[in-house]
Amino acid sequence: MAVIIVIGITIIGWLATNHLLALSIAPVAYLVLFSLCALDSKILDVLQVASRKTPRTPNTRFWGTNSYGP
Repeated sequence: MAVIIVIGITIIGWLATNHLLALSIAPVAYLVLFSLCALDSKILDVLQVASRKTPRTPNTRFWGTNSYGP
C-alpha cells in the first residue's frame, strides 16, 4: 500500500507541476512512509480507517475541515 501511495503522490506532483523536479518527491515520500511504518506496522491501516470513519462536523464549512473546538 505504501508503494501505491508513493507512486500516486509522485504522479500527481508531476502532473500538477509538469516539471521533472517533481519526481524527486518519491524518495522523500518513501522515507516518510518507511519511518512511519517502522514505528507502527499498522499505521497505514489506522490512517485509512480513521479517514473513513471520522464523521463530518457541523462547522466544516466555516473552518474548511473537521474541527471539534469553537
